Amino acid sequence: MKNILYAFSILTVLFSSCQPLEEVYDELDATASPYKRNIEITLASADYTGTNKFFGSDEQANTSVAAILKKKYPQLGKGSAALVTFKIVKALPYVAKTEYTLVPEDYALGGSRSDFSSFAQLQTFLNKKFPVAEAEANGQPVEGRWVTLTYAWYNGSGEPRQTIKTNDFYYINGEWVNNAYFVTPADYVTFERNRFNNFVVADEALLPTYFNKLLKDDGVLAQAGDRYYVSYNYYDGSVTKQTVMELTYNGSNWVGISRLSPQVVTRKFKVDKTGVWLPDVSIGYTLISPDDYVWISQQPALGTKEQLENLASFKNFYQSFAGNNYNWSDANVYTALAGLLKYKFPNAEVGQKYEVTFAYYQSTAKVRSVVFEKTESGEFEVVVE
Repeated sequence: MKNILYAFSILTVLFSSCQPLEEVYDELDATASPYKRNIEITLASADYTGTNKFFGSDEQANTSVAAILKKKYPQLGKGSAALVTFKIVKALPYVAKTEYTLVPEDYALGGSRSDFSSFAQLQTFLNKKFPVAEAEANGQPVEGRWVTLTYAWYNGSGEPRQTIKTNDFYYINGEWVNNAYFVTPADYVTFERNRFNNFVVADEALLPTYFNKLLKDDGVLAQAGDRYYVSYNYYDGSVTKQTVMELTYNGSNWVGISRLSPQVVTRKFKVDKTGVWLPDVSIGYTLISPDDYVWISQQPALGTKEQLENLASFKNFYQSFAGNNYNWSDANVYTALAGLLKYKFPNAEVGQKYEVTFAYYQSTAKVRSVVFEKTESGEFEVVVE
């Protein structure tokens, strides 16, 4: 009986050995735990949904790329990174819309008594009336502010000499422009999009045609090369938001500028500690040699005398033998780098991340990177992933 069992075991081993190693490896890959890896990928036409082979917004790009990476690379886990190249139409900025009717005392802001007679007066008024928190220091609005303004206009010799006008104004490229049109609820009815009062991805190719009709019906006069900004509500498949399209007049019709030439961009994504792909918003910074190392070596609060002297001499952090007085522990290095970031980027916003690459010595000269984030205290702290 023992001989029979032994012979059966040998046959089992021999039979199992007939399975090709490639299949074994494939099975192992399919069942393996997530692992860390850096990859580069350029999206193909098939990776985009809909008729357009580009993304229509940053939000759509970030959401879609994360889903694509999860599907293509389910085995990649925390700490993995991907450089993804894709096409996107960068949306023009849009901050908020304000509807405002001037009261008598408002006209003084534009340099007039009771009405406006020039676009320069309107611009002066808008700059003073609608600064926002982010730009109060210099008294200017931020890019993308939209104002629908009702005001009194002086016609000069015309009759009546004063009329009431309502116009849209858009702040773009550092100035207010009045070649702006805000799509109304009645406009959505015209194009049978009044159920949700928005346009969708399926409308993408038709939007310039729609807006050409709106501008012509509105009686906009133009010469070849003139530009106009149309603001509309748009659902990109994941989120609905107010969007702005820039159009130009070709002598006969208004055509969309922003939809003609998608940009090719490369964006970094990383897997966070929960296993989710997210865009990496950290700014890369590599220490400049010798300047940055010398600067650190001159800051007594960032290291011991021996550590700083060694850093000044070799332009790297010695991390080879903890028993030496000039050895830098990881905690010591992070303290020094945090001090450098605070010095180099004093105006960084809270939450901004920096991926810092630095040189160190451990048997041989090497480099590595660590991510810092600016906290509400104003200090930079290491991000633990």
